[in-house]
Amino acid sequence: MIGKTVDIIISEPLGTFLFNERMLETYIIARDKFLKSDGKMMPTTAHFCIYPFHDDALYQEQMGKVKFWDNKTYHGIDLSCLKKRAIEEKFAQPIVDTYDP
Repeated sequence: MIGKTVDIIISEPLGTFLFNERMLETYIIARDKFLKSDGKMMPTTAHFCIYPFHDDALYQEQMGKVKFWDNKTYHGIDLSCLKKRAIEEKFAQPIVDTYDP
């Protein structure tokens, strides 16, 4: 195992909102495994700029992606009882895109 041997770690640990892709977690693991006790990490801070909005077209697009779960006769199985959970899962996922102001 490699000991704590580096003086500086420079990374881009952003991912989506710092948490998607486990980028932040990897950054912290690298610090704990490889950075000397007096070492530096860059960057040291991150800022979120979040603005709530509603986009009906985007909402309808996401709802269309769970339409499958309306199926009551999928090989003789009623899947509609799973739709609420499918909606929760779909809307819990971040959407990374650009938006026309």
